[in-house]
Amino acid sequence: MNINLQRRDKLALAAAGLTLVVFLFFQLVVFPMLEARDRARKQLKVKTATLAEIQSLAAELRQIREKRRYSGGLIKNRPADFTLFSFLEKLAGQTGVKNHIVYMKPSTKNLKNSTYKLSLVELKLQGITMEQLVGFLYQVETSDNLIWIKRMSIVASDKQQGTISAVIQAETYRA
Repeated sequence: MNINLQRRDKLALAAAGLTLVVFLFFQLVVFPMLEARDRARKQLKVKTATLAEIQSLAAELRQIREKRRYSGGLIKNRPADFTLFSFLEKLAGQTGVKNHIVYMKPSTKNLKNSTYKLSLVELKLQGITMEQLVGFLYQVETSDNLIWIKRMSIVASDKQQGTISAVIQAETYRA
């Protein structure tokens, strides 16, 4: 089969072939490369964010471990006969609220996966001033015995104006 094409037809056929080659080049080479580059950039952003989160969590873990070492040292440095109940009772005497104690309820709670136990004391103070309560709480929270107030409720006293009643739950760890 011998086809005689005019020069104009040959040019049109060559242009169509060139267009097809350019189209295929873009479809098979250029566009896949651009999509791969965009995917790589998105993955890089995700990996960078993940790395930043891992670094933040690692810093938080270091802080927790440091606090644990510090707390463990405080617990081990306490006197061998230390109890939260006796400490709070002694502190109440020092701050002038011992005569206002209605009750003190000690309890202990075992902690999962820990060598420590949680020692709790709930105490009720009645007929004290806000200044007395603040002084007592300050002494509890600033002691070197790693004691904290977990819960507290304060109610204005009906009997004497200017006085309050408070139920306080204090906690600490013990070995």
